[in-house]
Amino acid sequence: MKRTLAIMLALLLAAPAFAANTQTANVSASIADQLALTMQIRQLDGAGNPTGGDLAPNIPFGTLFNDGINAQRSENAYAVFLAANTSSRAYTIRSAMAQLNNGSGDLPNATLLDIVQAFSPADNSDISGDSFDPDAQEAIGANKLIYTSNGGGATAVIQLVYAIHGGPSPFAGWVGVAPDQQGGTYTTTIVYTLTLS
Repeated sequence: MKRTLAIMLALLLAAPAFAANTQTANVSASIADQLALTMQIRQLDGAGNPTGGDLAPNIPFGTLFNDGINAQRSENAYAVFLAANTSSRAYTIRSAMAQLNNGSGDLPNATLLDIVQAFSPADNSDISGDSFDPDAQEAIGANKLIYTSNGGGATAVIQLVYAIHGGPSPFAGWVGVAPDQQGGTYTTTIVYTLTLS
């Protein structure tokens, strides 16, 4: 009898288990929606390449070049790099800039804006389906459309160039800074706004 029980017990222990007991683990991760616009400002060298460190938030045109005959102009141009991240939601970027003013008068409408390019920060490649106006234009404006993303809201770096232009006229409505323009320090601000479409 003991021998039979021992054999049965050995067979039971060796037999495959038909019953199962399972546990389930729920795995999750959250990513916060981004709505971020960052800015870097760099002086451009004579070949139009960014040089030196980040000057943000300043565009320091300094004393304008004045030969006493032609319209005055800035010695240097400056690149503004705007980096937008909206978690893949379509967006626009607009700017608002008033005339430079010295407290008693405005500088003429000579400040040029050139939207040079928009590229992916991941690999510096062009972005398909986005849009911007690549033509030289006046920088002054209350609600100037700078950039429209593609439908997928691709993260982009937009490069803008600013200069006080001495002519010939680079855009409609350009007015040069005359050699006898009133002296003083002229200032203004540019506000960039990132908005979901």
